Amino acid sequence: MHPLAIETDRISSRLLAAEDEKLYCGLYTDPETMRFIGPPLSEAQARRNFEIALAHNRREPKREVYLALHDKGSGRPLGLGAIQGIARHAQAAEVGIMLLAPYRRRGYGTEGLRALISKAFAIFPIVEVHFRFFAEHAVVERVALTLGFRRRGREGGPSQGEARELWSVERTGWRSHNE
Repeated sequence: MHPLAIETDRISSRLLAAEDEKLYCGLYTDPETMRFIGPPLSEAQARRNFEIALAHNRREPKREVYLALHDKGSGRPLGLGAIQGIARHAQAAEVGIMLLAPYRRRGYGTEGLRALISKAFAIFPIVEVHFRFFAEHAVVERVALTLGFRRRGREGGPSQGEARELWSVERTGWRSHNE
């Protein structure tokens, strides 16, 4: 297992690879998946971004890490996970997860995010992890609260489309809440 991969009771992962293009593009072009993330991408935009994600995975030192998530029992694809914006000078990173429709609202999101955050704190010299999502997304807000995140503010507004909530958790708070 790659040192940046995550593993939980139900999830296994590996660094995003060429064979994950269909999964990546399918998620980023799907209006239902993107409903609380941002506008769906065109197929061409998704393919370009996929190539950029692969390039990030090859770079050293890591500033972004993209993972393909799989169901540990069946080996079926679940979705994608990412640790992004790894800013050593700011000692922070951002995490995110996208799941295929059959795996949403089944606890995979919380389980995957918990593992991503633990990995980010274990591998990178950061003291804080950020998590952004569209405001008024009650399900994701419950996940953030469950994981011990605190609301830090709101970005954007009516003229910029949907407002986004910024939440974060510090390393010390993470340890006391999740380990």
